Amino acid sequence: MKRKLLVIRHAQTKHQQSGQTDHQRELTVQGKSDALRVAAHIQQLGWTPQTVVSSDATRTRQTWQHLDEVFEASVDVTFTDSLYLAGVDAVCDALFALPEDVHEVAVLGHNPGWQNLVHWLSGTAVRMSPGTAVLLEGEGETWADALRQNKWKLHEVIRPEHL
Repeated sequence: MKRKLLVIRHAQTKHQQSGQTDHQRELTVQGKSDALRVAAHIQQLGWTPQTVVSSDATRTRQTWQHLDEVFEASVDVTFTDSLYLAGVDAVCDALFALPEDVHEVAVLGHNPGWQNLVHWLSGTAVRMSPGTAVLLEGEGETWADALRQNKWKLHEVIRPEHL
């Protein structure tokens, strides 16, 4: 079964303010605009996910809010602290938990984990600047079958500054 995975880094954020944790950082005006443009391009390509698994940080929640404004289809989303500043293992664990009939998924989170994930899956090093989305294609009857190192095809890298 063909599987599609969108690896999306949160959009541009404000600097951490006094008394604020990293987890509470918010998007800039530019970040909000970038998220809308990236979502429109994803929608145009027909890559709208069935479900999203996201870090629960404020900046990923806000990025999702702007992506969701554009997507025409209804998309299930789960926010989890396990993807806050997570790496490959945490993302794989989150995807292993998905039902087998969910074959188009987006993960929304942070660097350096997202760059590492793209490299691990595709064998291609991609700089994941804020707002970047990477579209990957893989094969497997289940997510556990599909999530193998260097077995995914990098379909496209979407950078908001290029839209």
